[in-house]
Parts: sequence; C-alpha cells; structure tokens
Amino acid sequence: MSIHKLFLIPTLLFTLSVIACWGDSFSDKYSSSSARAVLAMGDSIRAGHSVSEDAWKRIFETDGYKRYLSTRKGDALRSMIKEAVLLAFSPARHAEADSMLRLSPNTNDYQAVMSQNICKLAKRQDEAMRFITETDFPALLSRADLLVRKYIPKRATQGNVVLNNLYLICTIPDASVREKSVMLDINLAMDMTEEEIVRMLAHEFFHNYREATLVNEPRNSFWKIFNSFENEGIADLIDKGDHPETLYARYGASVEVTPKSWTLN
Repeated sequence: MSIHKLFLIPTLLFTLSVIACWGDSFSDKYSSSSARAVLAMGDSIRAGHSVSEDAWKRIFETDGYKRYLSTRKGDALRSMIKEAVLLAFSPARHAEADSMLRLSPNTNDYQAVMSQNICKLAKRQDEAMRFITETDFPALLSRADLLVRKYIPKRATQGNVVLNNLYLICTIPDASVREKSVMLDINLAMDMTEEEIVRMLAHEFFHNYREATLVNEPRNSFWKIFNSFENEGIADLIDKGDHPETLYARYGASVEVTPKSWTLN
C-alpha cells in the first residue's frame, strides 16, 4: 500500500468521527415522542380499544406537545387533536375519514385542515414509523448549524448560543416555533427532502444566533423596521432562494447581496 493511501485512511476516519460527533451533539435537541405516541394510539384505536383521559394526558405531556400546547389556545388545540385522531383511526368512522380526504377544506377551518392531515397520516402509518426510525434528525440539525454559519459573522457563533430544539408532532401540515423549539408536523416532514428540512432549520437557527448578539434599540422606530426586514430577509436567503438584484433596482443603485452583508454601492 502506498504512503499516500496510508495517509488517507486516518484522515478519512477522523472526518467520519467528526461527522458522527456533530450528530451526537444534537441528539438531546430532538424528540419524536409526540408523533410516536399518536401513531401508537392509532394502533390501539384500530384494535377497537377506547382511549382514556389518562392516555390523552400522557400524549399531551410528551416533549413536543407540551410546548406546542403552551398557548392560550392550548385547550382548543387539544380538543381538535383528539377529534382528528379519533376520526382518522376509528374503524367505525372509516367512511367519514374517506369523505374528509376528498374535501378541500378552507384554510381558516383549523379543525378540518388538521383532521384531513391526520387522516392522511393514518393512511401512511407504516411509512411514518419507518421515516422516524430511519431519518437521522440529529445529523440534520448539525447540518443546519453548519449551513447557517455561512450566513452570519463569525463573532455571532461565539459564546453559548441556545439553538432551537426539534420536535415531531401530529397537527396541521406546518412547522411552528414556540419556546425555542421547532414543532414539525410528521406528515409535512415526510413530504420534504432532507435538504429542505435542513434549510428550514437553518432559517430558524439564524434567528437564534442573531437574537443572541443583537443590540436592541426599542425606542428607535427606524431600527425596528430595518431590523424586521433584515431579520427575515437574510433568513429567507437560506431556505427561500436568492433575492434578485432587480428587486432593488428602483433605488437607483447597484446592489451587492452577500449572505453576511447587504450594502448599497
């Protein structure tokens, strides 16, 4: 074996170990317990078992739902989730569930949107369990952290910045952020590529890093407006594509758009 190949082996092993460590460092920032609990309850309902209030309570105390329901609308959301799960998995309501799948619900009808989404989940329950088991979400969180660092100054990554956790839940097809946590619907996640999930997470990590280093000027109205545009504008570059220069042409200046700085020349 050549000296060149002998050198490559330890280098490759070191690289693989670093990648493995990246994933390990995010293991405690991810949980699928809420989604797994709903899928397990679905099996029980399909088998003809009734669901006790204690069983619902255990589901709503899982990590993801505990944060998702920590709002003034928490009680209403609990009722909606109960109805959606019972509709989706109850053998006696099979025809009703099929009718729900054929509807085009109004986006303002939260119950209908949630019920249809969980009915879709019930149809792909085995796929969902494989997805949860086989997808390395801690590694995706790590990749998101590496990606967001390309869009922020190096000084912003220094210090103890708390990044969002990730929780898989069953709800409407959406991702929302509460209590420093991203709540991602399992059905939506299955329809996303890994790259899309990474970019979505990196978008939220950008806000974490920026908030940790931002000097707030609450009394300055111009600062508030500019901060709002910059906060979402740069984050959107991560997961929603580049903003074309023509967007800024109306200002009569050439525009240089880079991940870490927006300047008018």
